[in-house]
Order: sequence, then C-alpha cells, then structure tokens
Amino acid sequence: MSANGNPYQRPPEKFIYPKLSERLQWIDFELRANLVQYKRNESAVTVPWVWLNINEVKSRALTESGSKILVSLKEGDRIRIPKHPFNTLPSVPLFSKKSDGFFLGHLTASRSIYLETSTLGVETTVKLATNRPFGPKTWWNPRAGRQNQKAKGGNTIARGMDLSHYLLSIRKLRSAQAKIPNNFLPEALSIEFGDDGIVLFRDLSAMKLKHHYMPGTASIFALREMSNDFLSIMLQAYVFPKARDDVAYFLDDGFIRNNATPQNILIELNEDYQPTFQHLLRDFDDQRISNIHKELFKEWGFFLPEVEGVYMGFKPHEMLESTFMNLEVSIHEADDPYLIPLSARTALRSGYESVFLEEWNRRMRTQFNSIQQVETSLTTPEFKEALRSHLVKLYGKSPL
Repeated sequence: MSANGNPYQRPPEKFIYPKLSERLQWIDFELRANLVQYKRNESAVTVPWVWLNINEVKSRALTESGSKILVSLKEGDRIRIPKHPFNTLPSVPLFSKKSDGFFLGHLTASRSIYLETSTLGVETTVKLATNRPFGPKTWWNPRAGRQNQKAKGGNTIARGMDLSHYLLSIRKLRSAQAKIPNNFLPEALSIEFGDDGIVLFRDLSAMKLKHHYMPGTASIFALREMSNDFLSIMLQAYVFPKARDDVAYFLDDGFIRNNATPQNILIELNEDYQPTFQHLLRDFDDQRISNIHKELFKEWGFFLPEVEGVYMGFKPHEMLESTFMNLEVSIHEADDPYLIPLSARTALRSGYESVFLEEWNRRMRTQFNSIQQVETSLTTPEFKEALRSHLVKLYGKSPL
C-alpha cells in the first residue's frame, strides 16, 4: 500500500507510451501487456489503402461514427479500402492490388489497427484480413508466426456487425428511466468487396476522455506491477465487474457474452489509474442472443435484426470459464513469466461465482447458492415468467 493509503499505483514507466496521448494509454497496454508472448511493433505503422469504385463495394454504417468514417473514405465515385500492412498471403483480397496511399496507425489486438483521429476525422480501429496479425517473424518477434485462419473470415466479421446492430437496437427500445450509457464498443461500419473481402471499423466513442483502458488479458501482467495486493485488485477491477455485467447483459438485453474472454474486456481506469469498476465489451464475432428473449421480444412486437446461427440458451458455467481463458497462457509465454498461484486461482473463481449469484438473486428475487442451480432453473416455466416481469420493468411492455 502506498503512503497515501491507495493500493493502486500509476503503472511503471514501461507502460507509459510517450508518443501517444493519455487518451491512448490503452494502446500501450495492448502492445506491452496484452498477449505478451508477441513483441509487437511499438512505433506507428503505415497502413496501405487502395482505391475501389464505389459500385464495387457494399457499405453498412450502424453509428454516427460509422457514417463519418464512410464519408471520409469516399472521394467522388471511388472509396479508399485499407489493407493489412504485414499480410503475405496472396489469397487475401486486394493482396496483389498496388497501394494508392497510406494511413498512419498503431497495432492493437490481433488483426485490428488503431487509426488516429487525424486520419479519418474519427477515432477508430479497423479489422483487416491477414495471416500476420502480429507482424513479420523477426529476431525481435520470434513468435509472430502465420495465422492463416485470420486471412479471411468475411462471415464472422459480418456477424459482428449483425450482433452490434442487435445490441444497439435493443438498448434504444428501453424505457427512458431504464436507459444506460453504452458499455460496449460496437462495430460502426463494414465495407464488403469482391467474393470475401470485408473491412470493419469500430466505434470507440464509449471510451471516456482522461480514462485508460486495459485489456483483461493484460491485467495480470500490468496490475501486479501497479499494486502490492494483486488478488484484491484482480477481484475488484476485473472479476467482480465482469460477473455483474454477464448477468446484466443476459437478463436485460438477451445478449450472451458467450466468448467474452479477457482479451475482449477492457478494464476502465480513471486519469489517476484507479479502477472505476466498469468495463467495456469489444469484438462481437463470438457473442450470442438468448432464445427465450427472442421469443418474448417477438411476442411484444419488437422489430429486431435477425442474426443467423447465434441463438442459444444461457450457460452460466461458460461465462465463468471464459472469464479466465488465456490469462495464464499470456503470462506463461512472456519474457517475465508469472503464473497465478493455485490459491489465487481458486479465490478468483470463487469471487466470480459469489458476485454472479448475488447479482442474479437481487435481480430475479431468487436464493440460489450455486451457478448450477441458476443453469437448471433456466428451462422452467417459473424462470420465463420471472424474466417476463423483469423485462416489463425495462421496456415498459405488457404481455400481449
């Protein structure tokens, strides 16, 4: 604990990226503490783009940011389409097409690249097909091998747009007193071209000014250097808020964070690097929609976008498992290995289940003692009626 009694410290200097503003501290966490087995390029990268005729593409904007980005990309009857700077696979769309210009960006997570506001007038990240998401394999980046599965993926990227559309739509239908600020980063704009070409721009407007955002996968590596009470900060800053959010997304929105792994949870810190106990969700490709909510919303006449192949039942035990997925892998393969002690792992899992049950019982007026009891109850008529009553409070609807 520090002299002022605050257990949370400003990150050490190796987590302060001097070339970026405080607003972009999360980029530094991405580069140095997220999936740290890869040594990504810490300097800006040039992102090539090519001109395509506007008639060759199909665009879809979901947010105001998406519409602004689309306008910035267009010029007359043509449009700029970015390509991943490190791709080496000829089958990736536009691989052989000569570049017509370059954007300035920074590598972030996987195949996404951050583009500064000066580039398109809107702060955004763009997801691009590539077999080299972490850059070329070099002496300083020996683990950056090929990942050919990320060289295409038009269907999964498009699904991310559909799921973003669903969540944006259902939030708008809430009654005025039940509306909340968006706690997710929706996909803002997709541009499709050719047989399987697609680029995806993300809306970052939910990221607050003078706040910092740390991917959950970075949390062990970074937070243990920010606090001498590692277990406490992991529980308070990551585990507890995620448990509450997993319950809220499902009960309130019918949105199942099926693969909301630490990689796709951004932990929010204020300008003094204190946890706000809030998270932002990103990357919608692997999320799902609740079958039972779909039935109820349809019964109430809600017009919601259909998303092929994503409807399923809620499985709380999967939420628990995804909470800790890849955390140890990221640390174990780092230059500075750090494995979570068994006692801490047990405490983290127990902490998730305890807060999950507390939030569930509070909202649904139940007295369950285990996640298994929650899961068993989901197929009962009693749960459906309790859920109906819960949703009426949020959406101001009565059963037809």
